Amino acid sequence: VEGALLSPFRNPCSPTAAIIDMDKSDLYYHLESSEGTSTESIDTEDEDSDRDGLPFLLEITPMERLPVLARKIERCRASNDRAIFTRIARKHILEEISEFLATRAGRECFSHVHIQHLLVDMISSHILMQRSRSKRFRLETSQRSEMDLVYKLLFQIATSRRLQTLAKPGLLPKQLCSGLVDLIDSDSKEERDSLRYILYRIYKDYSQYRTHFKRIIADVLLRHVYEEQDHRGINELLMMYSCVIKGLQVPLRPSNVEFLAEILVPLHRVKNVAPFHEELVECMVEYCRKDERLLSIVIREMMRVWPWRNSTKQLLFIDELETLMEMMQQDQLDELKDEFFPFFGCLLKSDHYQVLEKALSFWKNLSFVESGYFGAVYSKELLPNIYSPLLKAFDHWHRDVSNLAKFVLKIYQMMATDTFERCQEAEIADAEMQDQIAAAWENLEVLADLNMALLRQEAEEI
Repeated sequence: VEGALLSPFRNPCSPTAAIIDMDKSDLYYHLESSEGTSTESIDTEDEDSDRDGLPFLLEITPMERLPVLARKIERCRASNDRAIFTRIARKHILEEISEFLATRAGRECFSHVHIQHLLVDMISSHILMQRSRSKRFRLETSQRSEMDLVYKLLFQIATSRRLQTLAKPGLLPKQLCSGLVDLIDSDSKEERDSLRYILYRIYKDYSQYRTHFKRIIADVLLRHVYEEQDHRGINELLMMYSCVIKGLQVPLRPSNVEFLAEILVPLHRVKNVAPFHEELVECMVEYCRKDERLLSIVIREMMRVWPWRNSTKQLLFIDELETLMEMMQQDQLDELKDEFFPFFGCLLKSDHYQVLEKALSFWKNLSFVESGYFGAVYSKELLPNIYSPLLKAFDHWHRDVSNLAKFVLKIYQMMATDTFERCQEAEIADAEMQDQIAAAWENLEVLADLNMALLRQEAEEI
């Protein structure tokens, strides 16, 4: 994981990367040759300060390191200065600080509260400046590389056990945490992955931020559901939270159950659920593994918001429903059967052949048939709801749908003969009733025509 975060945005073939990797002694020559300008255009005093005033941290005595490190951190604060020298110098110092903190001398300097605050303030300045930019603003390659180094430094502070033991409680400000969640809406997949790792490690290792994180994540998800705000980082947030769910202790706290019922489950209402549906299902499964009683909450909400007019979304929901039902126990199905079986009968009435085929594929799952959910045990409750749609699908134009319907009818004919015969008799009686109703309507139409003819004849006589 740490290796994946070292340079996710950086193109090693780019000129900027080449400049970053060169020695400081070659930096000025490169600027002169690439830009076609003389180093005299750079302030001589600043140049000397960069060379001589701020030496390498590992090349000076321990007494000199703290003030030099503080000055280097101050120079790395985010600014609107777009000069190429400023950017290159800042990246070079960020790399040096990151390498320095990995050493014993760096940890000794980090133990000072003043250095910790300077580091976090510097990181916050970059995060908040990036947060204040428009979402449509695309970072240049050099800016992405600089943000990559900032993320690397923050990840180092958040994940290093040795640095965590030295960190002051409450070191990371809540404003910084909120900014990280906002930045996960980035158009860069690599940046979103980096932020996901950082957010998870902060959530995992710094318990004092968990309530705040849950609050701002809930705000992002609810805005996506009810205000239909486009957000590119929903799947990353759900991936992060699925890892959080795995670490929850049983029995679950009421606040965690509330987060499922009021924040995660309503995400099924989103019209375009496909980009993050896999991660959403993972969250549902992890919650239900912790407490199987939560299955009823999830399935009831899915039935309530079922997308009857969106066949693509129905296919995703059917896959999720099958995954959840594989975890279901018999007592849970007893609780849901009065709602679920009529619902499934309506599902088999779909005019879309793919929806119908996927729904009929439930009987190809041997665990459902052998457990009795779609077999003999619940045949008295289920078969009356699905018998008529199965007969209609028996003559379907699509061969796979027709074959599946025949297969399901054969299962019930063999495993629940009595129930099958009663449904068959009820279907015949219903067909006869429909014929009688149709005949009655025909008689009424004939009588209506006779009455109209008599009325016309009386009108003509008058």
